[in-house]
Amino acid sequence: MFKVFSGKGFQITFENGYTISTMFDTLNYCKNRELGETSYDKTYEHAELTECINAEIAIWENDKDGNRYLWVTKQAYESIEGEEAHDDVEGWVTTDKWLRYINWTADRTAGVNK
Repeated sequence: MFKVFSGKGFQITFENGYTISTMFDTLNYCKNRELGETSYDKTYEHAELTECINAEIAIWENDKDGNRYLWVTKQAYESIEGEEAHDDVEGWVTTDKWLRYINWTADRTAGVNK
């Protein structure tokens, strides 16, 4: 399933029950953050951001009802980067690295809640 957040990014949920969120708003850890304005500001000039050179990602497992159940971004980071992760989101992810995170997420085996 694909889910779009206007001017902010999108999420992809795979059949295995895992979701990857890809966001590039000015509130996210990405190049657009340098714009300094926020989507909560009434004078926000960049309300419909449609591109960025990198993005913030988060990955989680959903429960059987489709609700966020377990954050796994750290596991993905440690598997892909080979070092310890410190947060449930990963910022400034390039398109090449994003593809590696997509593949990692798609390749997960459905969790115990399936």
